[in-house]
Amino acid sequence: MSFLLYGIVHGDRIEPREKLRFLGYPRASIMARTTRLGAIVSKLSPADADPDVARLLIYSKIIESFNHERAVIPMRYGCRFKTIGDIAEFLKREQGPFGALLDELDGRVEMSASVAFDDPRDDRATPPSRLLSSAMPTGMGYLAGRARHYSLVDQSGARREEVRKSLCAMAEGKFMRAIAEHSSHDRKSMLTIHFLVPRAGVAEFSRALLADRRRSIEVSGPWPPYNFVSTKTRALTI
Repeated sequence: MSFLLYGIVHGDRIEPREKLRFLGYPRASIMARTTRLGAIVSKLSPADADPDVARLLIYSKIIESFNHERAVIPMRYGCRFKTIGDIAEFLKREQGPFGALLDELDGRVEMSASVAFDDPRDDRATPPSRLLSSAMPTGMGYLAGRARHYSLVDQSGARREEVRKSLCAMAEGKFMRAIAEHSSHDRKSMLTIHFLVPRAGVAEFSRALLADRRRSIEVSGPWPPYNFVSTKTRALTI
């Protein structure tokens, strides 16, 4: 038998008052503890080896249910151990860094704010007399094209930085840390900033961002602090 690890919590915390149960899925609970840490664990079922979307969604909902009442270090799906004893040894070995991270996350949750905007574009048309030669540009033409490209990239980056600073300024004093990420597709950019926010200040934080009438801001959360734990922490498999 093997066990699936969902997340790490403080060792002195009790089970959630309202625990989610899903028909056909093993029950998750705090099965291993040290003086400082506890591990949210369930038995590993055969379906966990090749999970479908429904199983992954339930995995995330279980982590969220524990995060409602306490700080949780969420683990990436697939962190498995052969025995409960192995999990206890893992907690003892890592209780220093995990304990420090839990202390930082205690009483805080993740909130996300997303803003979409158009990327700058080069709308200059190619003169008809140059259409035939445009497939094989000259050296000067190539360099000019690359210069325009990087100019547009710089403009897009400057726009994202402007929006990032604006959102952080609007929420000043209402979050502890912030991490920004962006994506682009078909000349559209999406800037998302993840904020570590006091649990009791979620409503005030949301109101501060949604007060901006200049742009459309999508605010979501509260979530477990997925973006405030290291890749190593989330990806452990033993």
